Amino acid sequence: MTSAAVMWVVNERTGSPKYVGTMLTLSMVPGLLFLPFMGVFIDRQDRRHVAIGLDFVRSLAVLSVPIAVTLFGDVWVPHLFAVTILVGFCFNVHWANATALMQELCEPGEFAAASAFFAAAIQGGTLIAGAVVGLTYEHIGVRGVMSIDFATYVVSMFCLWRLRKGRHVHASALAPRDANPLRAFLVDLRLGLSFLRRSTIVLRIGAISVFVLAAVYGLQVVMAPLNATILHSSAHGFGWCNGSWGLGAMVASQAGLFLVALVSERASIAGPLVMITLACAALSFTTSLPIALGCFFLMGYGRGASGIPLFVRLMKEVPRELMGRVQTTIGFFGLLIRITAMEAIAFAAGDVSIRTGILIATGLWLVAACFALPAWTPHEQAVVPAGTR
Repeated sequence: MTSAAVMWVVNERTGSPKYVGTMLTLSMVPGLLFLPFMGVFIDRQDRRHVAIGLDFVRSLAVLSVPIAVTLFGDVWVPHLFAVTILVGFCFNVHWANATALMQELCEPGEFAAASAFFAAAIQGGTLIAGAVVGLTYEHIGVRGVMSIDFATYVVSMFCLWRLRKGRHVHASALAPRDANPLRAFLVDLRLGLSFLRRSTIVLRIGAISVFVLAAVYGLQVVMAPLNATILHSSAHGFGWCNGSWGLGAMVASQAGLFLVALVSERASIAGPLVMITLACAALSFTTSLPIALGCFFLMGYGRGASGIPLFVRLMKEVPRELMGRVQTTIGFFGLLIRITAMEAIAFAAGDVSIRTGILIATGLWLVAACFALPAWTPHEQAVVPAGTR
């Protein structure tokens, strides 16, 4: 909700996709600096405690906005940028940590169902939050929206606290380590990178994920300007577009499980990505809100449907004790691509046309689909680098 609310406020006050793109880019800069090192931290700590800590930090950042509006009557755009940067960094760490925590809690036979539920929760929740922002912003303002967002973090912390009792870390985290903390940290980091270099399947999954997220975030840059200037649907249209994507993602969480069971792994991943590419291309040429809603629904469905088999394969391939390091390494390179893509889309939307920006996002979906099209080799038991047990 924070990201959607801030995007709309910044676009409303500046009228420029460039500022929206800059805001999203700044939210990722701290991740470039610290994310490569956070994987070791995630793998060495109780992941539930890490999740609670990240939610606590984000809740305080979000709460600062309604406090500022109450005390001063308004919130400055630089304040919103600062909140977005802090929340964005915590989100990037949370994503890697949540994946590792879910893998830790599930048995291998539960990966498909867990992945479907996780995809629905992340995608559907995020985009439905955007819908809530769009449909309520004109009535309750940024203070009301951010107050609701603060309440969601409180609920999340309570659920995480009730998830299990005590401190739980992987056995490898308790093994003897080098007495020098820096050397021990570098050994842990090297083990994660060594595993990634040897696993071509994980590298391929990472490449697909990187370009998919670049396309998703790139579309966020043009979402508010698209509704304001082309679809002429104001904040309500912004909300409906986000809601359509979220609805598609939730439908995919169930239909995607049947798709995985009926077709090959390649078809279950590449097929939805090709569909998204075509829907995004169609979006760039429409001026009709109903057609745009259909395009967003198809993109949300395709993103959710392709994410389930990708997520299942990732959890099968990566040892539990390395998941934090693998996810943060993929996330680091993903941030580089994402920042480049968002700046390119923001520049194109601001200086050329919004249609051009959407077509760049279409190209990113196409690249992801191309990575998914070659045949997928059968799963083999992952080889854990020496020193992790």
